[in-house]
Amino acid sequence: PEGAAISNYVVQYALALVLKESFKIYCAINDGIINLVDKPPQSFLATMEEYIREAPRVVAISREPLGLNETNSYASAIEDTNALALAIVPAGMFGNLP
Repeated sequence: PEGAAISNYVVQYALALVLKESFKIYCAINDGIINLVDKPPQSFLATMEEYIREAPRVVAISREPLGLNETNSYASAIEDTNALALAIVPAGMFGNLP
């Protein structure tokens, strides 16, 4: 992020979610490639169908707008499990550290 987006926690949180999902996609593709290399498939189509069955499923998200002051338990659960959330610390939280 550049400019005002650097200190915008909504932008940082959105980028953290994109990074998390991108990493999941990378892992799924990597696992698929390893499976293709480790076991020679009888047919490419059968292997791809197996790979799709084992792929992670998409989580449905409500499109209803949330108030900025509301607490959303689903969002809180995602944030608690997100390792990158530990890196997002409000400015001045720890005093004047160098």
